[in-house]
Amino acid sequence: MNPILQVLSIEPDLVEKDGTTHYIATAVLQDVYKVRTSLLDPAEWRPGQCSCCFEVDPGEEHPPLEGSAKDQLSYLDDLDLDWKSDDDEEPLI
Repeated sequence: MNPILQVLSIEPDLVEKDGTTHYIATAVLQDVYKVRTSLLDPAEWRPGQCSCCFEVDPGEEHPPLEGSAKDQLSYLDDLDLDWKSDDDEEPLI
């Protein structure tokens, strides 16, 4: 899993009848893309913007939507999320 550098947003997407809440998170993750600065230099990793979806069942702790950036980052770090790149380039996550 690539470390989260910055949480850009956590937004509720859908609330089911049983109370399960679906969220969409967007963040900048470290080491998402390999880029070459020249043909002679080895490729370097660069960060990229990624998004993921997750759900919270009734009775579970919800993300701190109004919390600090540190609180949001800590919440997302504790989850096993499947991040997808928001860029058009081929991700190397």
